[in-house]
Amino acid sequence: MRQTVDVLIAGAGPSGLLLATALKKLAGPALEVLVVDGAAGAATSGHRTSAIAPAPRNMLETLGVWQRIADKAQPVLRMEISDSRLDDAVRLPQLHFDALGSAHGELAHIVFHRDLDAAVLERALQLGVHVRPSNAVDFASGVSVVCVTCADGPEVAARLLVSADGSKSLLRQRAGIKSLAWDYERVAIAATIGHERDHDGVAVQHFLEPGPFALLPLTGRRSSLIWTEHPAAARKVLELSDADFLSEVLLRAGHRLGDLHLIDRPVIFPLSFMMARTFTAPRFALVGDAAHRVHPLAGQGLNLALRDVACLADAIFDQAALGLDIGAPEVLRSYEQMRRFDSVVSAASVDLLHHIYARHGAVASQVRRSGMSLVDRMPLLKRVLRAEAMGVTGVTPRLFKPPQVVM
Repeated sequence: MRQTVDVLIAGAGPSGLLLATALKKLAGPALEVLVVDGAAGAATSGHRTSAIAPAPRNMLETLGVWQRIADKAQPVLRMEISDSRLDDAVRLPQLHFDALGSAHGELAHIVFHRDLDAAVLERALQLGVHVRPSNAVDFASGVSVVCVTCADGPEVAARLLVSADGSKSLLRQRAGIKSLAWDYERVAIAATIGHERDHDGVAVQHFLEPGPFALLPLTGRRSSLIWTEHPAAARKVLELSDADFLSEVLLRAGHRLGDLHLIDRPVIFPLSFMMARTFTAPRFALVGDAAHRVHPLAGQGLNLALRDVACLADAIFDQAALGLDIGAPEVLRSYEQMRRFDSVVSAASVDLLHHIYARHGAVASQVRRSGMSLVDRMPLLKRVLRAEAMGVTGVTPRLFKPPQVVM
């Protein structure tokens, strides 16, 4: 028999499960929410990390997720950025961002994907979100419902279908939504590094010729390494012994953290850009990587996804509170207006930064260094850039406000 729900979310990653959690937290039993994903509940492997800005962290706290990962999240108190060559004897940062003077006390928190995934799933189930281990493979939108075909057979009727199934979203293709996409011809090498000295909450990013090389602070004397390389060079890096790999890291990072040791063997993942031409179709919406994928150099991928979640939750809840159709065109139009322009501007800005820093040569490097030094001497501009990165600019969705304001 066909199952009927209010909202069906395809994808049990953080975006999908957080949207489900938000809807149940805001509306309670008034909304029946189903998440479908063939990999639902599977343990997240690897050691990839993300930065969570203060405003999205407010949402996690309101939803009861942050309390489950707070002791595993490392605050970033300072960011140091430099542009340099691999053979430079000294890499002095040209640009700094400090948490001092910020009402939040930190620039961001660094968390492991695996910790966030587990916490969100636990909280979603606790609030009554139904999770079905199957994949949504097709759908047909009608006047009042959307009928979703799942891989395990039984069809589901929902008032709204949300695609949170990643940058290669099958449902986005089924909806006929085109996207603008390209490959950066770079990959990121990710690893967890232990070190002799404390990092003091400082995140470091060196822009080298292949791309950014970052060490992001983790709890304890550990850091998350994100190292951008050409694919062929990255494959050679993976073949190195632990000692040789750490020697290459020291060559790029310097000795500020003392002796290093490898906690997790490195893995690689491709870097690409994708932006959907529209975020909605009849009774259908995109969130997270299904709507946009950006270069990780600014650490905004997850934060953009969480803003999608917060804005769509606002649009749905406001309609549900009035007893109106949550899949109506005005709901989707409201979400599109809140997210489309902001996402394009954010993604284009990060893409522009990538292309600026991808230019080689002494002249290009000197121009970049001079530009960063100039920005570093402009406190007002730095405050604006810091506020944007922290997610506290523009229209603030309900869940991005401090928990005491939301509740």
